[in-house]
Amino acid sequence: MSSLLRSRNFNLVKMHICNTSSSLINQYKLPFLPKVCYSVQVKNDLKQKCVNLTWEDGITTRYPHLYLRDHCRCSACYDSISEQRFLFNCIYDNYKDKIAKEVRICDKGERLQIDWYEDEKHPYSEFKLDWLRKYRFSTEEDEMVASNIYHRDRQIWGSEMLNKIPRYDFYALLQDKLELYRWLRSLIKIGITILDNVPEKPGQMHKLADRVSFLKLTTYGPTFQVESRSVASNVAFTNAGLAMHTDLAFITYVPGVQMLHCISKAGQGGESRFVDGFRAATQLKEKYPEAFNLLVKYPIRYYDVGKDYITFNQLTQHPIIRLHDNGELKQIVYADHPRSPLMGVPQNKVIDLYDAMSKFLECVYDPSNMIYTLLESGSMMVLDNFRVMHGRASYEVKPGSCRHLEGGYLDWDEVTSRMRVLERELNIDYTSAIV
Repeated sequence: MSSLLRSRNFNLVKMHICNTSSSLINQYKLPFLPKVCYSVQVKNDLKQKCVNLTWEDGITTRYPHLYLRDHCRCSACYDSISEQRFLFNCIYDNYKDKIAKEVRICDKGERLQIDWYEDEKHPYSEFKLDWLRKYRFSTEEDEMVASNIYHRDRQIWGSEMLNKIPRYDFYALLQDKLELYRWLRSLIKIGITILDNVPEKPGQMHKLADRVSFLKLTTYGPTFQVESRSVASNVAFTNAGLAMHTDLAFITYVPGVQMLHCISKAGQGGESRFVDGFRAATQLKEKYPEAFNLLVKYPIRYYDVGKDYITFNQLTQHPIIRLHDNGELKQIVYADHPRSPLMGVPQNKVIDLYDAMSKFLECVYDPSNMIYTLLESGSMMVLDNFRVMHGRASYEVKPGSCRHLEGGYLDWDEVTSRMRVLERELNIDYTSAIV
């Protein structure tokens, strides 16, 4: 670095930035992007090789010169159509010697321009200040993980949720993007929703799935019919009761969202039961931490063998409780009916694991955690299959009375993708994260 550059400790710029507001802000209770005015202080710290931006909330973000060169948004480095980078080997050629010679605000206070020292091929970079603010670093690692990577806007519930389950009109979701977004936000937050006014015939699930993305194809087809059969490929296709479980525990890529459309309800019996598995897991951790740790550590093996949409022989394993890298709850995977006799645990841990499962189910079946409800014809229950466990009571099969549900699945990747698309289209100040 030259003596001239060393002598210039920083450049200081202060600007006023404004964003336009959404016309919908006063009509709805979602956080639409408001009109925001804030002052920004800009320092080019040559000693630390950082550009420091102090935002209107008083937080200063240090952007290393290396990071800014790596994420240059000019047309030579970045394709604005695909929103992907043109740079090759950008980590290997990590620009460690890149130095911002000058920094200044341009384009009527909306962009930061950086002039690079001794770079003839790429003399400068420009960044929208909104972009820099969106991707600012956090000083607290846990805060960064929680707010930018994993979704935490969840409401844990018990039996009190029975009369508070969010309800939405089926046709409104097919026609109104904002209502569709609200429903998806409720699905993430609560984990259970009910759709009303669904036509009492098969095929409605495709319409809803097409509004989000597409149905997940499984060995039972794009959708499946839940009704009593003389020859059943799954115990769900009988009139027997079902213990509390999450669906498709026997495949590696478990679908994140389950949909159950009640076409006709049972004449007698068939009551559905729902439990927030995250609440049960939280209670287990508080009461029996050793049991909780065992269910996180050791996987349970599941299998499914038969013929339906195709001939299948599924086998996989999951821990009952899965955590994100930061320790937050990620997924509950549990089902008794496809649980394999082959246990993936050491012999000296078998009894301990059974005891841990028993303690977990003690929390699951606690009446204060359980919702009991009878699905009505023309309604659709949509669940977070990573979180909400469900079961049913047995029901009678009588002439003229047939319980018929149609089921289907979505993946969370596609759901959160649709939410981020809607957030852009509707100008909503929120970014849906990994569930």
